[in-house]
Amino acid sequence: MKPRYPIPVLAALVLVASLSGTSAAENFISRKAALARSNLVGVSGDHNEQWRVCATKNRAYDLRKFTSNGNFGDLSNLSIGKDCGAARTVVVGGTVTGTISHSLTWNEVKSQYDADGLRFEGKGWLASFGLSVQDVEDGFAPRVAEGTEQDNTVPFLLKGAYMDWIRDDSIEDDDLMPGVIKNTLIDGTNRFLSARPSASATYTNHNMVVTITNVLVHMKAMPNERDKDDGIGFGGIFKWSDAAGEVEMSDSIFLLDEQPLTDEPFPPGTYSHVILVLGPDFVGRYRTSLPDGVKVTRKLWVWRKARSAWLDAHGRSASALQRSAASASDGTR
Repeated sequence: MKPRYPIPVLAALVLVASLSGTSAAENFISRKAALARSNLVGVSGDHNEQWRVCATKNRAYDLRKFTSNGNFGDLSNLSIGKDCGAARTVVVGGTVTGTISHSLTWNEVKSQYDADGLRFEGKGWLASFGLSVQDVEDGFAPRVAEGTEQDNTVPFLLKGAYMDWIRDDSIEDDDLMPGVIKNTLIDGTNRFLSARPSASATYTNHNMVVTITNVLVHMKAMPNERDKDDGIGFGGIFKWSDAAGEVEMSDSIFLLDEQPLTDEPFPPGTYSHVILVLGPDFVGRYRTSLPDGVKVTRKLWVWRKARSAWLDAHGRSASALQRSAASASDGTR
C-alpha cells in the first residue's frame, strides 16, 4: 500500500516528534555536566559593549542571564579565547540582541558590522549550548587557537541555538573545523554554514566532517544589492570550499523564500530526510541538483509545524519573537 503522505512530509513528521528529545553529542560534555564543573564562571546582566575573556582548560561559562545589546563595528559581541584559547571550553546560554536596521543591505552590513555574535576559539573541543543571536552579521564563529594544527583535534558543538536576521553566515566555520550542529532553529539568515577560508589561506582539511542533525533554517530574503530583480535575496544554504571536507546531515528542514542568489551545490557527504520547503514567492524549481536524501516540497505547513514544535520544546514564544524582529526592522532596537 502506498503511504498516505509523500516521503518529505513523513520526514517532517518524524522531525517534529524528535525535536524535544535529542541526546548529548558523542565526545562532548553534556550541558548538565558543564554546569556542574568546578571551573564554572557565571556572568549576568545587560552589557552594552563587547564582552571578551580568555579561557582556561575545562572552564564553563554560565551566560543564561547574560544579554549583549547592540553592535560594535568589527568587534564580536561575545569573544571567548581570541588569541588566548584553551581546551574543552563550554558556554551555556548567552543572548545577543543586535540593533542592525533591517533596511540595510548586505554590503552596508558587511562594511559597518563585520563581526560575530559569538566568536569562540579553542585548543581542544569547544561547545555552546542554548546560544541566542539576533540582528548581527555572522552568528557563531568557532576558531582554532593560534599555533594549533588544523588536524581535526579541535571540533565544535553548537546545540539548542536560536538565531534570526543573520545578515551573512549563521555558522562561520572558516577554519575548517569538524563539528556538530544540533537541535537548532535559525529563523532568518543569508547563509546557513560557511566553510570557506579567506583567499590568502593555504590550509586544507579534507578529512573534516560537520554533522548536522535536527536543524530548521529559514533562508530569508533580505536587502541585498546582488539581487537585480527586487533588491532582496539570500546567498545560498552553503558556502563550501574545495579545501573543506564533508557534511553528514539528517532530519532537517530548510524554508527558502526564493531562488538563492548563487547556484552553489550541496557539499559532498551524506543526507537523510532533508527537506527544502519552497515558500509562496519561490518561482520555478530549485535550480541546483540535489543529492540523494534531499527532497523538495511546497507544503508550507511542514515548516510551520516543525518550527512550532521547536519553539514549544524550548519554551519560546512565537509572538514575542515576532515583536522583537519588528522592533529592529526600522532600526529602533
